Amino acid sequence: MRDADQVMMCNGPSYQIRKRQKQLVQQSLNEDFLERTVMLTVLESPPIPVGKIKSIGPFGPQYEVGHAVRQLSDGDWLVEVTMVDTGEKAEYRLTHLADDREAH
Repeated sequence: MRDADQVMMCNGPSYQIRKRQKQLVQQSLNEDFLERTVMLTVLESPPIPVGKIKSIGPFGPQYEVGHAVRQLSDGDWLVEVTMVDTGEKAEYRLTHLADDREAH
C-alpha cells in the first residue's frame, strides 16, 4: 500500500466514524461515573440524631430532629426539624443543631 492510501484509511470517513463512536462511548462512561458519584454524595449524609428532642439555645423552643434535607455550598447540611409545641416543620443547619442541648 502506498503512503497516500494509508493516510486516506487513517483519516477517511470510516476512521472518523470509529473515532466519534469511541468519543461517545467514553463520554457516556464519564457521565455514568459522574451520575453515580453524585448519587453517592447525596446518599452519604453525616450522622444525625433523628428523633432526639433538642432545645434552641438554653431556654428556646423544643424541636424533634428529622432527616437531612440537602447539603449547602459551604459544606453544612440542612436538617428537617419539627417544633414540638406547634408541629411546624422547618429546616435547620446541622452545625446549629450540634450546638443545641438535648431537652429533658
